[in-house]
Amino acid sequence: STQSMVRRATSQTTCDVAIAPNGLACTTWLDADTHSYYQITDSDTGQVVVAAVQLPSTATMPRVYALGPYFIVTFLATVSAATHLQYIVVPVTNPSVPKTAADIFAGASSLTAAYDGMVVDNILCIALNCSDGGGAIRTFAMTSQYLYSHNIPTANVTVATADVLTLTIDSSTVGFPIIWVSYSHLVSTTNTTSTFALNFDLTT
Repeated sequence: STQSMVRRATSQTTCDVAIAPNGLACTTWLDADTHSYYQITDSDTGQVVVAAVQLPSTATMPRVYALGPYFIVTFLATVSAATHLQYIVVPVTNPSVPKTAADIFAGASSLTAAYDGMVVDNILCIALNCSDGGGAIRTFAMTSQYLYSHNIPTANVTVATADVLTLTIDSSTVGFPIIWVSYSHLVSTTNTTSTFALNFDLTT
């Protein structure tokens, strides 16, 4: 069956949702009012547990991931004239008390920078198109133990530019998951698509 996660008079785009083991769902979206939000609902009944919470005023491209006992809400935002990829921790057991927004990286290429993420084995991996070094794709990983120190390990840096990218994790080999990042870049009228792989310790 289909369950409505958000009911508003305005329209929503760039929607995303993650469901925790206890059945709570966190939905993120960019609203027609130009602001980004997240909301917590019961995925079975549709009952709103925490009504729409506005992200920082410049936030765009919101996403959400279920990581252990937390929802991780990510978004791009302007901070001191630079574009940051930031995240907010929302405890699943107490979703009305989120943590303060913190940086994953302060050099995203723009407020529409390509990024993607996936959770496997209680590790969240994120790939982001960045502006440093003339263009780079950086990959990050976090576990729940890093959330309060805001210590996000930085991975191998691939010198490239991505207009779009996707990250997936191959966990078919037990104990040796592989992170795959595929990206595409338009040069003149030609799309160039490439892929690179990382181990779970963020090395090639």
